[in-house]
Amino acid sequence: STANACLLQVALHSAQLERYEAAAKIYDQVAASCLDNRLTSFSFRDYAFRATLCHLCNQDLVSARKALDRYQ
Repeated sequence: STANACLLQVALHSAQLERYEAAAKIYDQVAASCLDNRLTSFSFRDYAFRATLCHLCNQDLVSARKALDRYQ
């Protein structure tokens, strides 16, 4: 949706500005919303991966592990 596209842009810019926690939250939000629709469910892995990378860039291994467990 258009809202998700805007959120993804915000997440991308947040990550580029090294605001990894904010970016991870947005990617988590978009990933969760992708599961509600068959057409967008294929993008879930990409957004979940980006959220996990943001957690790792933030050197938050606990949150990265929790995110991985939540996505499986």
